[in-house]
Amino acid sequence: MTIWFSSDLHLSHSKVISHAKRPFKDIEEMNEALIKNWNDSVSEKDIGYILGDFSFAKGEETARFIRRMNGAQIHLILGNHDAKMKDWVKKEFDSVQHYLEIKIPDETLEHGKQFVVLCHFPFLTFNKCHHGAWNLHGHCHGTLKNNKGKRLDVGVDCFDYKPVSYEQIKEIMKSKEFVAEDRHGEHNETRDEE
Repeated sequence: MTIWFSSDLHLSHSKVISHAKRPFKDIEEMNEALIKNWNDSVSEKDIGYILGDFSFAKGEETARFIRRMNGAQIHLILGNHDAKMKDWVKKEFDSVQHYLEIKIPDETLEHGKQFVVLCHFPFLTFNKCHHGAWNLHGHCHGTLKNNKGKRLDVGVDCFDYKPVSYEQIKEIMKSKEFVAEDRHGEHNETRDEE
């Protein structure tokens, strides 16, 4: 079983092709390519997290997109463009929320798991960031200027219009250094010394 992440598919959103300079002639070609790329990566046994801005299509078409996608589970973290998604469409996902913290089992790590904060939006500071946590997000389409720290835009525009696996992200995070954006770490060190 592999865990996959993606964001900002913007299915059936014609303007995203020009806004994000996507290499598709129209939304039909884009929709088919994004779903094919998902299914070429994600197996029926895998778990997928989509971090917002999934579809601009009407309810039934959006539900059909979800039904076509591989995965034992597909979870949606709501983005700013998912606000109008009907409740019955949301039920096609295994879970839907604005924010989620997960622990991914990983025997190669000292504590045996990787703590990950999932949101559509990037955070400068987040829960357990001083203790090795990651923030995975979307929203920025690869244009975030301050790309420091253990934070990563997993949007399709950043990964050749494909989802990215936990293992791929782990490799990327090895080259990213934690950056303290607040004094929280100093406070924890002081408390530990007392």
